[in-house]
Parts: sequence; C-alpha cells; structure tokens
Amino acid sequence: MNRKRSKVIPGTLDGLDAWMGDAIGLFIFSDVKPLAGVAGFVDWRACGALSRTLEGHNFEGARGESMLLSAKMRSSYRRLFVFGLGSTSDVDAGIMRNECRKAVQAMKDAGVVEISLAAPASRSKKDLEKEFVRAAATAIFSELSAVFVEEVNDELAGLFV
Repeated sequence: MNRKRSKVIPGTLDGLDAWMGDAIGLFIFSDVKPLAGVAGFVDWRACGALSRTLEGHNFEGARGESMLLSAKMRSSYRRLFVFGLGSTSDVDAGIMRNECRKAVQAMKDAGVVEISLAAPASRSKKDLEKEFVRAAATAIFSELSAVFVEEVNDELAGLFV
C-alpha cells in the first residue's frame, strides 16, 4: 500500500482558510455545546450553520449519526461532513478508531479525494484531541491528507510521519 504523508494542521481560522481540500470531516460530541475547538472555528466559517442545526435538534451528535452540510463558507472547502461521537464519557480509543474508519468510507463514497478530519474537542477532557489523532493515525493513516487539531505539537505531528 502506498502511504501518503498526512499533515497535522492547526484548526484555527488561518489554518482552515489555508486548507485547499474540498471537504472536511468534523467530529462532535452530543454533550459539548457550544461547539469547542476546531468545530467552533469551522462553524464560524460556515456562518453558524452547524450551530443552527444543533439548536433545531436536527442533529444531536449521537454516536453513528452523520450529516452533510453544503454551505457558503469563506474557505476552499464546500462540503462539511459532520459525525457524532456520542457523549464524551462514553468514547474511547476503540470507538474513535471505528468512527474514523466509517467517516473516511462515507467521505470516499461521496467522492472526496483529499480526506481531512477535524479532531473533536471537549472542555472537560483535554486529552481527547490527542487520543483522536492517535486513533486516526492507527486506523486510517494512509487514507488521510490532513488532520486539524486545536493545538499542534511535535508529538501529534510525529504520528503522521
């Protein structure tokens, strides 16, 4: 299998604006509202479309739940795939690996070539982002073009070398 080099990119407004892919896979928890981390920045660029969907209870963030938002955003990506992880207290590395695999398959089925995922964030469990990146690296390394994280460090970047 030919492995491509994935990038760990800051999930800031500048980092998201610089990304040249056409889609981002975003993971959210059912019990983290308002949106935190990369999800908050993505929602900002989507003019609050994700927050409005959550407020209308059209999407809860339950594990296995998914949706596609096509919004006019101030960025290169036009499709936002949103995947629910359920409650922060119920998620573990195995669940994240499995959900990453499902997300990549859904994005491939929709014709996405440059697959990028945004790590979920939780105000109460600070290590979740790192756990997600590790899970993505072990489950779907060769499928990813980029992983967006709230804070890039050498440890996270080293997982995709």
